[in-house]
Formats: sequence, structure tokens, C-alpha cells
Amino acid sequence: MMFIGIDISKEKIDLSWLRDQLTNKIKTKVFKNKRQDFVTIEKWLLNTTKSAASELVITLEPTGVYHEALMYFLHEQGFNIILANPSKAKKYADALNIIHKTDKSDATMLAHYGCAKHAVVNY
Repeated sequence: MMFIGIDISKEKIDLSWLRDQLTNKIKTKVFKNKRQDFVTIEKWLLNTTKSAASELVITLEPTGVYHEALMYFLHEQGFNIILANPSKAKKYADALNIIHKTDKSDATMLAHYGCAKHAVVNY
């Protein structure tokens, strides 16, 4: 499985692909939060990871209504979606001692959170 974290705001979508869990290598990309860009996001995810949608676990936090359209779109395309509880994700970030909070770091933290959550569920 591959793990992607997505941080969504009104204007943009930050993606972080956890390329290697052991070395913490990531690849990031920023898109506009526009429905017409969702297919571009899907293609980026599939082409960049060289994986099928069913092999990708995408973790995001609810952000008002801004996350809903992309979340439903990706789910309909066959991606595995984890909708993280914001308070639990914050506690996870605190446990990792993440001090500097940016959209990129939030997306990366969510990729790690999804990886950890997936490991626990499949233990």
C-alpha cells in the first residue's frame, strides 16, 4: 500500500506521498481546489506512485465542506479513504513533536497517520 496525506483549504490542495516509510522520503504537489482539477489530481496520484487506486490509502481531515467534493470523487475512483478525526490527528502530530505547522507538513503528517492507522487496523 502507498500512503498519501491531503491537506485541503478553500483555495488549494496539498498532497504528500510517503514514498518510503523507513527513510521518510516524500513527494509533494499543490493543486488548486477546483472540481475541474480533480481528474488531474487522480492522474498525478496514479502516474507518480505507479500504483492502482485500490493500492493507495488517502488520509485527510474534514475541513468545513472543502474536503467533501475531492473525498467523494477519489472514493468513487476506487481510492481507499481515511477521514481522520482532527483531534486524534493533532495528538498524533504532537506525539511526533511536529512544531512548525504548514499545509505541506500537515499533509505529510496525515500520510504518516494513515500509514500508522492502516498498520494497526491490519495487525
